[in-house]
Amino acid sequence: MRHLAQVYVADMANPTRLQMIQAIITRLAGNSGALKGFAVTVVTALLGVAISTHKASYAWLGTYPVVVLGLLDAYYLALERRYRDLYNNAVGEADTAWGLRAEKTTIGDVVKAVGSPSVWAFYGAAVVAVVAVGVTI
Repeated sequence: MRHLAQVYVADMANPTRLQMIQAIITRLAGNSGALKGFAVTVVTALLGVAISTHKASYAWLGTYPVVVLGLLDAYYLALERRYRDLYNNAVGEADTAWGLRAEKTTIGDVVKAVGSPSVWAFYGAAVVAVVAVGVTI
């Protein structure tokens, strides 16, 4: 008699393929975190320069990295969602399947990802900071 965990793993899809898909998902999530860290660094530097030189143009320049990095972060989140779908589908596929290609990410997927709190709350707060400094200088 096999243990329940052994039955599940034995009857599951290709475990190596699932690990590879999970590694892609983990890498995308890590890239998203790195983008947030980079955004904080760039925006903080621009706001610091704007405050120290009393030039609002440096503060307003901070909107560019916020928008670009926010859209890139949303794209990574949309890709991550596609790979999570691929993982969920791969669990039920034959153990001989090796494909790692997720469905194509569309503009609609990216727009939907912008609506995620992990994107809009973070980058929205950055925009608020940029506007607050830009207006007060």
